[in-house]
Amino acid sequence: MNKIVLFILIIIIVLYIIQKNNQIQNFINYVNPNKICIILTTVTKPVIGYGNEQERIDMYNQVINNYLQNTNIDIYVVNSSGYNFPNFQNNPRVFIYSFVQENKNILRFASYYEANSILKIYDHFNLQKYSYIIKITGRYFVSNIEDIINSIPEDTDLIFQYTHSKLLIKINQNSEIFGCKSIYLKEIMNKIIKNSNYISFERTLILLSFKYKYYQIMKGNLVTCINKGGENKKLCYL
Repeated sequence: MNKIVLFILIIIIVLYIIQKNNQIQNFINYVNPNKICIILTTVTKPVIGYGNEQERIDMYNQVINNYLQNTNIDIYVVNSSGYNFPNFQNNPRVFIYSFVQENKNILRFASYYEANSILKIYDHFNLQKYSYIIKITGRYFVSNIEDIINSIPEDTDLIFQYTHSKLLIKINQNSEIFGCKSIYLKEIMNKIIKNSNYISFERTLILLSFKYKYYQIMKGNLVTCINKGGENKKLCYL
């Protein structure tokens, strides 16, 4: 077999493999983006040392505007400091739920308070009407969130973000972005609350990964690097 024939044969094989792969991809059903909503978790009265209230309000307003201008997704904003985001009260795509988080216990992980906030807005707006819910920490505008949503297979139970912490094995699944089928959300948040006296939201996600089918998304792009809440660390992607 001469070199030209061998080269043509290789090209044919490569094209055949590409075609078969595309056929396989066509059998994957993806989540309908119209059946997904985003929950943004916000706290406008921060712990001492982590920015003032007006700075946080301005930051959250900008993030909400970014999602409005760059996506077609419904945005649900929960605030646990009693702030109502008046700039968005009449916007048909933004839904605000505000309350004051009480009985704070310094021995608990912050996971408890975030999970409690998510449960409150879920119940208030009956978010089970969506197929999937994605929670994003309110300080982050994920510019490629629609690409992320369009990549999620329909048989996914949990949606994990790209980044995680590991030594020899994965020990924490980062949770700035987290999602799930809406029918599982209450069960998962209650599990996080139950564990919150001794393990974090992130560690609980690792445990849940053994029970549910999860999908780890592509990198969540941030337009600018943002300080991670409560830590002196800048994140440039999620």
